[in-house]
Amino acid sequence: MATAKKAPATKKKAPAKKAPAKKRALPAALVSRAKALHDASAAQHLKAARAALARARSALEGAERGLYEMALALRDLDDPKLLAAVGYATLYEAADRELGLGRTTVARLRRAADAVDAETFARLGHTRINAMLALADATPADDTEAILAEKPVTLWDGGPRFVVKGASSRSLDAAAAQVRAHLAEEGAPATLRGNRVSKGDVALAAKLTKALAARDVAVTVTARATRPGGGARFAVDGLDADGAKALLAAIAAPKSRTA
Repeated sequence: MATAKKAPATKKKAPAKKAPAKKRALPAALVSRAKALHDASAAQHLKAARAALARARSALEGAERGLYEMALALRDLDDPKLLAAVGYATLYEAADRELGLGRTTVARLRRAADAVDAETFARLGHTRINAMLALADATPADDTEAILAEKPVTLWDGGPRFVVKGASSRSLDAAAAQVRAHLAEEGAPATLRGNRVSKGDVALAAKLTKALAARDVAVTVTARATRPGGGARFAVDGLDADGAKALLAAIAAPKSRTA
């Protein structure tokens, strides 16, 4: 007996997708409240950020004032009688032993005390002032005053003009490096202003200071750079009337003769 063929199974229809329910709009009062809370939070963040920046600026200005006071203190200490009173021959030696300051830091602070006033130091900041003085040291022309006054300068004779006003410390350092590279390429001698004197000159100045102290002449002899390519000059600082008389007596003293 033949079996009856089964009818093919019919595929079930997939249920129709329901349209997404429309979101109900939030009540206007709730939306207004949420916006007000967001705005209040943003205002608090802005206020806190501005307060933090103000504190940072105040601390930075305080730090700059402190550094300038240190520069003035170092200038006051740079007196042979004061240095001798605490047992040191040079400012660098005293700053190293008593304050832990290196020669470069002392030289920069000491120079800044003579170059700018407190207001300028605080306005420009020690980092930028150091960069400005470094550029002034590098350029062949003696344009330290122009650079500190933020006036445009020519980097070298016939070279590019550099706008100091608004220039960052990095730009100033780059300009100084550009000058040094140009002078080296041209075979010109590097400038010797600021504290750019040889170690031999510094050692000779210290030796002369000690030699004069041994003859009761309490002065400080400092090696100072001159024009580009020129040798250092030795300046005698702190020579008062009594010191001048003692120095004259030491010069006039007869030389000892060896047998």
